[in-house]
Amino acid sequence: MSLFIGLKLVHLLAVVMMIGATIINGLLHGLAVKATPSEASTLTHAVGVVNRRVMLPSFVVLPLSGAALTVWIGYAWTEFWIVLGLGLTAALVLAFAVGARLEARLNTAAQTAERQLPPAYFKTFKRAAPIGAGALILSLITLWVMIAKPV
Repeated sequence: MSLFIGLKLVHLLAVVMMIGATIINGLLHGLAVKATPSEASTLTHAVGVVNRRVMLPSFVVLPLSGAALTVWIGYAWTEFWIVLGLGLTAALVLAFAVGARLEARLNTAAQTAERQLPPAYFKTFKRAAPIGAGALILSLITLWVMIAKPV
């Protein structure tokens, strides 16, 4: 396998990891909101693990491999689709940072609850859910931009 094909493969796998982790997080949160505090604590902990072991590495690999591919192929950094992709990626990183803080609050609320999840859990969930859904939409738009390369 050539270095170029290997780089493209790494980039593609990072995309799959990012989108997959976003979907998994949504599924886990959907289960946690209906669960007992103990189950919700386990599920929200799992979200944190997915974020640290899957999502965060993809956010490191994607821009690095994308930059390497851009240089290798010879695209101009000023091309619309590259600038748009970088902006969308920055928005995704911001959503990740804000979402991770909210997810930590959800985990703490679940861990400290006794018989049922407290109102603060649901209030935080209502703030976190649109961020997660927005991140998925941004991820899919970013993927489309990278494939379609609109001018």
